Amino acid sequence: MSIEEKYELIIRAICEVKGIEKDDIFTILKDNNCKYLLFLMMRKYKCNYTDRVKEKLNINNNRTINTNLKKAKEKFLINRDFRETYFEISNLVQNEIKKTGEKIS
Repeated sequence: MSIEEKYELIIRAICEVKGIEKDDIFTILKDNNCKYLLFLMMRKYKCNYTDRVKEKLNINNNRTINTNLKKAKEKFLINRDFRETYFEISNLVQNEIKKTGEKIS
């Protein structure tokens, strides 16, 4: 499974859990919880930030990625609801990856 396929899979899972339209990527980026979930999921499933993904997420440099990951980790440790949402999304992504027959990384 390519990085962009994983990225799309993660976006679909976040949209499904949060009740957001898939095409409305700006809503995900405006909501800090969604944005942090996206960064954590991309890290978990080893989705490197290719130029195309950076362009879609409107990311200019790696410092932005590192800052958002740091905030996401802090939120994960502090907020129980955030953790529950994270695991719900993670289960959705894992189930989709299993359906395709890919090895979960």
